[in-house]
Amino acid sequence: MFLWLDLPEEIDAMELVKRTMKKNVVFVPGISFFVSSNGRSNVRMNFSNASEGKMEEGIRTIAAELKEMIQRVKL
Repeated sequence: MFLWLDLPEEIDAMELVKRTMKKNVVFVPGISFFVSSNGRSNVRMNFSNASEGKMEEGIRTIAAELKEMIQRVKL
């Protein structure tokens, strides 16, 4: 039902979701699952209620935004 992603620690999942929301793609930033400040660079993706095509489209959107963010921080 879910995928948990560990992003590079320089990537802020909240910033990533704000960027993807503008393109109608939403996921839950990992920080929502911790009582501490952990999870800042984590993502939980739900794939239980989307069609295969929508999932592919969403993953492509996330990947494109993530690539841009990674290039900006020069990982």
